[in-house]
Amino acid sequence: ATVIRDPDRPDKFTWPCAASGTYSAISTCNRLCQELPVCHYASAIWRSWAPLKCKIFTWLAAQYRIWTSDRRARHGLQDTASACFTCLQEEDNVDHIFMQCVYAQETWHCCLDAIQLPIQRPATTDTFLGWWMLHGQQFRKAGKRFLLLCYLDSVVLVEAKKRLRLRPSGAANGRANVGR
Repeated sequence: ATVIRDPDRPDKFTWPCAASGTYSAISTCNRLCQELPVCHYASAIWRSWAPLKCKIFTWLAAQYRIWTSDRRARHGLQDTASACFTCLQEEDNVDHIFMQCVYAQETWHCCLDAIQLPIQRPATTDTFLGWWMLHGQQFRKAGKRFLLLCYLDSVVLVEAKKRLRLRPSGAANGRANVGR
């Protein structure tokens, strides 16, 4: 293919992402986001009234990107995954820390009783994201107010962040410093 350029005519720039051929930021954004997978829990996390650090933390937890011992073992930073530092019963992973640990169960029980929401307590087999999305969906189906749904989302985010903060300080390094 040969390009023939007429030196007497000015160059013309057309933007392929817009029907009009003119550049706009929205057309670029739409083109970039066109084939991205839909994340069903993103709006629940980012629209909540929780502090930003809780939103970021929950976003990472929902994607299993928190540095628990099982993740450190998967990345070769630790030989094997260790037991939970609070109960010493199960493997330390996101779902166990937030839903399945006996201390997590007690935390959710106290928290949900305090705010008096008619929500089933998490079972020891529930996953963090599965339980949260299921109960958020029940509120949406029942036609509950948006305010109540945002409240539930905010409580879940803040409690999840508190839950990790209550772990011993050495838990992030792979050793428990319980005596401090």
